[in-house]
Amino acid sequence: MSTFPKESLSYRDAEPLWRRVVAIGEKAYGTDHPALAAPLEQLAEAARKLGREEEAARFQERARQLARGR
Repeated sequence: MSTFPKESLSYRDAEPLWRRVVAIGEKAYGTDHPALAAPLEQLAEAARKLGREEEAARFQERARQLARGR
């Protein structure tokens, strides 16, 4: 999966795109595939920058678990 150039999009603009990337990945690979870790990390960063710390923490924890293969 790809990353967006951070300087070209605001976090507010990027967040729905990362949500879509995650949704497409879940459909293509299933909800527990390690390929979802990177877009979930990006989604966590966007949520954090938008002041939604609890949501960001949930995305980050899910990304960590997927990256570890759990």
